[in-house]
Amino acid sequence: MTTTTTAPRPVHLGLPLPEPQGVRGCGVCEALVAQRRAARLRGDLSGVTDCNVELRNHQGPRHAPRHGGGDDNGGHGADNTDIEDGDGNGGSGSPGHCH
Repeated sequence: MTTTTTAPRPVHLGLPLPEPQGVRGCGVCEALVAQRRAARLRGDLSGVTDCNVELRNHQGPRHAPRHGGGDDNGGHGADNTDIEDGDGNGGSGSPGHCH
C-alpha cells in the first residue's frame, strides 16, 4: 500500500482582512476595540484575532446599511463614524468581553 504525503494541489492563501473599525457611539464596538488594544499591548495576537472576529460578527447584523429608507445607521444615532485606537489598526472604548 502506498501512502501519499503531499497535497493533491497547492494551497493558495489570500492576504489577511483589514481589521474592522468600531462604530463611534456603539458600546459593544467600543468595548471590543478596547479589548483588542489591550490584547495587542500584552502580545496576545490570538486575543487580537478573537476581538476582530467578534467585531465582524457584531457589525454584520447591527451596522450594515439598511436599504429601502429609514434608519441606515444600525440604530446607533447620527454619528456612525469609525473609532480609532491610535495604533492604526482599530478603535477605542471601554473593556469588553473578548479574550
